[in-house]
Amino acid sequence: MQGQRKVILYEKLADWSAAYLAMWKALESFDPKSDRWSEPIDFGSSGERIRAAENAVSRARQRHGTDEEKERDVQSFQDHVARLASGAPFNPDQAGFANHVRRIGSALADQSVVAAQTAER
Repeated sequence: MQGQRKVILYEKLADWSAAYLAMWKALESFDPKSDRWSEPIDFGSSGERIRAAENAVSRARQRHGTDEEKERDVQSFQDHVARLASGAPFNPDQAGFANHVRRIGSALADQSVVAAQTAER
């Protein structure tokens, strides 16, 4: 019998991945070039997406703490969505920051799971 494989989940990385990807989805809701019809599910209105991102960030902070880089990114996110929610156009700065949080969120998601070989029985 071959050994079984199991997956190890690093909750800290998974929670911060969820926060970063939620920030991306919130920013994306303001992007006029975003294709909403390509999304497999409805992520809600801009306001709902912003609240989801804020909740995900709060959950990650409470469970795992934070660091200077994450706090900078969260503050930038808050600044961008405040401007966008007040009617500012989605510009290259927001697009670049949206790509930044998407890349980090995706990388954290990849790092949060590890396949492990268990001993044969």
